Amino acid sequence: MLFRSLLLFPETEGQLRDNTKLLHIERMCLLLIRADDGVDTQQADEIKRHILKFFGLLSMAHSSAHVILVGSPSVIPSITSYLHGLTVLVWQDDEVLESDPETASR
Repeated sequence: MLFRSLLLFPETEGQLRDNTKLLHIERMCLLLIRADDGVDTQQADEIKRHILKFFGLLSMAHSSAHVILVGSPSVIPSITSYLHGLTVLVWQDDEVLESDPETASR
């Protein structure tokens, strides 16, 4: 199955597997919470949406995949941070959102 390739280190003799530090998952988490300075915001938003879809689909692919993602020290905090960044502007009555419909729709 594909989830094994994405979420499990190959077994090495004499070493325990540590599935909490998967580098590609950690990098996606960093992209999710990264500030978009100097990057096209529309493209950055699209990448972040794809990362969220990836996590969602992967977590539904197999019960082990869900356990590994939830057990990661960075997946849940990065998703929470990303969602906080999306909603904080709404709750603070940001003037930019009120005056620019394109920004509000993002």
